Order: sequence, then structure tokens, then C-alpha cells
Amino acid sequence: MKVGRFGSYRSPIVDVLSDGQFRALILSQAIFDLGIFMRGAANSWVILELTISQLWIGLVAGVRAIPIMLLALFGGVISDRFGRRNLMMAAGWHCHIFGRDR
Repeated sequence: MKVGRFGSYRSPIVDVLSDGQFRALILSQAIFDLGIFMRGAANSWVILELTISQLWIGLVAGVRAIPIMLLALFGGVISDRFGRRNLMMAAGWHCHIFGRDR
């Protein structure tokens, strides 16, 4: 248990939030998530404006979820078979090789 300056209990959350880089990470993640949610709302709005059909909104949302569900199952099998270090190394090399300009 940590004790603060005045002898009272100091929460671990205060310790974490006292780091400036961690606060920047939390803020940037919140802004990123807000953008993702806004994109989803904008997509739904455009589909509604173009089709005037709630069915199409649901179909597009469902179709967007199919790859996530399938790849999550496949990713789970891969993560069980290989170690964390090997997966991170492979992902790093993948980004290095396929992410460069051609």
C-alpha cells in the first residue's frame, strides 16, 4: 500500500495518470475510438440516405463483422500454437517487408 504525502492511501490510478506519456496514450486512444464510432455512424447515415432502408444498414453492419469473426478464430489458433515473441517478430517483419514503398 502506498502512502501519499499527507499520510493517506494513494491510489494506483493516480500513480499511472501521473505519467505524461501514459496520459497522452489514453487521450490519443480516446480520440481514435471516437473517430471509429463517428465513421460507423456516418456509414449508417449515408446508407440510410441512399436506400431509405433499415435492412441495408443491418446488412452492411453484419457483412463488416464477418471477417472480424473469422479472423479472430484463425488468430486464436495461431496464438495458441506459437509464442508471443515469435508472433511479434513475424508481425514486425511483415510490417517491414510489406509496408515499404515500392
